[in-house]
Amino acid sequence: MINTVIISKEEDFLKLLNQKIKQLFPDLSIGGQTAKKTEIPSLVSRVKPDLVVMDYELYSGNSSLCTYRSHHHFEAVFLSNTKAHAVDAFQCCAAGYIVKPIDDALLEVAIKNACSRIGFKSYVSENEIIKIINLSRAMSCQPVFIPTMDGFELVTVGEIVRCEGREKTTLIITTDPNQKPVIRSSYNIGVFRKELEKYGFYSPHKSHLINPVFIRKYSKEGFIYMNNEDKIPLARRRKCDFLSRIPNLCGR
Repeated sequence: MINTVIISKEEDFLKLLNQKIKQLFPDLSIGGQTAKKTEIPSLVSRVKPDLVVMDYELYSGNSSLCTYRSHHHFEAVFLSNTKAHAVDAFQCCAAGYIVKPIDDALLEVAIKNACSRIGFKSYVSENEIIKIINLSRAMSCQPVFIPTMDGFELVTVGEIVRCEGREKTTLIITTDPNQKPVIRSSYNIGVFRKELEKYGFYSPHKSHLINPVFIRKYSKEGFIYMNNEDKIPLARRRKCDFLSRIPNLCGR
């Protein structure tokens, strides 16, 4: 079921649009609607829509809604009294842009386009989950040889909590009770980054590489806390990337 929100500054038009959508797409779930700009952020946060059909002027002038969409990626069909904003709307990745008065055929095409996009994202998400599960299984037993000053030590990928670069060496922090909790490798962290990123490890900082399975929390001050209480800095330039990817990173 695709959860939908309808937003228009005209009360009468809002009712008409509601009726049109229900007639054309009876399977859509309309979770809420509003004609008041002040109610938009709370409505969207409460309903968490997959699709929003709304006046473009209300969207472009609402920074909180734009921010919410950038994080939650709902599809949008925009409406307007003029063609003037069409280019801007499609630059916002709109599924459709319709000039009032609404033509039923155009509305149907736009919403079908939005539904197709939503269905594709759902399919991709399910496949990503399967990949993560398979990767996690492989990770739990994949051996890694860690070169040291004395020779090498062997651990499995799933036992590595994190890696930390120290000058030209790397500290490997593990959970294996039969191993030293910290192994110092004679190789630099770049070697481990190349080897471990294919198993889902993430580099929040040029000197750090972490196993997302062991993340306990993130603080707004810019630190990632691991299950063993280690505190890892998150580089400013990596903050947006980390926050956008963390659900998938920790999906295991």
